[in-house]
Amino acid sequence: MAGHVRSRRYVLHDFAIGTRHRGVAFVDSGVRDILRAHPPAPAPYYPTDTFVIRRAGDKGLGMFTTSALRVGAIALIEHPTVIAPFVLGLTDTPACDFYDDLFGSLPMRQYEMLMGLANCMPRTSVGHAEGVMATNALAIELDVPATGSNQELSTHRAIFMQASRINHSCSPNAKWEWDRKTLSLTLRAVRPIRAGEEITINYVDPAVPRAERRASLRTTYHFDCNCAACARGDPRSDIARTELRAFGSGLPAFDVWCRDARMPDMVLIRAHERALALIETEGLEVLGCREHIDVITMCYGALADENMFRYWANESREERAQDNMGDLKVVQTWISNPRALPVWGWRRDTIQARRRSSRSPK
Repeated sequence: MAGHVRSRRYVLHDFAIGTRHRGVAFVDSGVRDILRAHPPAPAPYYPTDTFVIRRAGDKGLGMFTTSALRVGAIALIEHPTVIAPFVLGLTDTPACDFYDDLFGSLPMRQYEMLMGLANCMPRTSVGHAEGVMATNALAIELDVPATGSNQELSTHRAIFMQASRINHSCSPNAKWEWDRKTLSLTLRAVRPIRAGEEITINYVDPAVPRAERRASLRTTYHFDCNCAACARGDPRSDIARTELRAFGSGLPAFDVWCRDARMPDMVLIRAHERALALIETEGLEVLGCREHIDVITMCYGALADENMFRYWANESREERAQDNMGDLKVVQTWISNPRALPVWGWRRDTIQARRRSSRSPK
């Protein structure tokens, strides 16, 4: 770490994205050079009336939907206002003074908005600007120089003015993704969200046990989590989340299952169906349903079960409906013509070959 600190040459970099967004980054000079050489393009357009910011009880302000959101629907796309290293290699400047200066380099309106964000840190331990950064920053990745010793870490911290209002839940209904090419955060619904419902994300790993989640939140953000999952205090929840965290251990690979007729036909299907059931029960769609749905779809294709294949392929299509993903058309093609699936009938053929072999005279 000492070598990392000695190798840093930080610079202040004002950046503009399009004509409407301005931010400030305090980054290693090599990172600044990359940002200058490849300036980010404005993020894609999205409807801006999807949410409002208002009081969320004892949690302070929160983000609430103005209309219902489907799975995968975009609630927010936002560029960061402040970017700083995740590991700040300063030796001469106290962190509190550094963040005061960093925030102060912004126009007055942005500065006042930043200083108005929540600060969960004890006032006697850090300055207000430093506390705002610790409370609201999200971890992002930036391109860093690929050569040289003691290279800068790609992980940085960023504050987003709107996303900073999103509260935590251990069963969140939304997740955010970072695009380093456009320097933008995209917030998506991971399950249907009703009009007027609060949008939530997870600040810590939601798959770890309740006590571990609450301890991490208390240590980092200084609050006791009372989300629905924590308020129940049901030990079965910890068991379910532990099972999801360890999912896949001991399961055969898809191609191995296809080629080994000794394995039960439904071994993969039942395992992934159970994972989906646990995800729904625990409200953990943030862990991802698509992988499980896709495996089930492929299994029914390998079994040449056309009816069940079409059912699960439609589920797979719904998972992709809001993403504009390139493979959406491929899934639609498979629904129209299941035999176009590259693995169609693999498992069926294996079973039939074994039956023919067992009937052959010895």
